[in-house]
Amino acid sequence: MALERETALLIVSPDAATIADRVAVLTDLAGFALTAGPTQTIRDLYLDTADGLLAARRLALRVRAIGDDRWITLKGPARATSWGRVEWAELE
Repeated sequence: MALERETALLIVSPDAATIADRVAVLTDLAGFALTAGPTQTIRDLYLDTADGLLAARRLALRVRAIGDDRWITLKGPARATSWGRVEWAELE
């Protein structure tokens, strides 16, 4: 099974748009060349049982659509790490 590591940048600032614009024009990061990819429209549909059993177990079941491609993903439960990161298992 492949292991995927994903990082998200959360901008919490009254000037978030300016900061996002500055990040968007970066050409490299930590020695890696950055290039803009194509714009994608992503549609996520989250599902649960009528009685909320998945949410109660801190699980998320998602169907993701990007163009003609579809992925079904089961995520969770999330847990905090010792240095403030949040991680969870994700089966796609």
